[in-house]
Amino acid sequence: DGWQKWPSNHVADKVLSFLATHSASAVLTFDELGVSGHPNHVSASEGVQEAWRRTEGADSGFELFMLRSVPMYFKYLGPISLLLQSERLSEAAAVSGNPIACLKALSAHWSQLVWYRILFALVSHYGYANSF
Repeated sequence: DGWQKWPSNHVADKVLSFLATHSASAVLTFDELGVSGHPNHVSASEGVQEAWRRTEGADSGFELFMLRSVPMYFKYLGPISLLLQSERLSEAAAVSGNPIACLKALSAHWSQLVWYRILFALVSHYGYANSF
């Protein structure tokens, strides 16, 4: 983890190995902006995209969904973002009026459940709607 980039070929290898081992057919990841610009998020996106390019057209290919980053001014509107959302939702979207569901999902990763992520889940656009 940390504030560093990962080599995209290494991430791609890990993704393809996971997909083969678990018979998964879809991957959800960050877009090229990584939601917050965090180097790990950007690296995850780049590595998954490389894995997708490697399998493009192959029987072992997978569906790729990339979480759309929103502008900073929109990011912290929380539930208000749902009212302004109509033109921002894509064909693949997850919408919830309940940030507690977001916190429940986050609680599966206890090491990530720190005070500022709890606050983020309550006031962030991503606690209410995600589009891919």
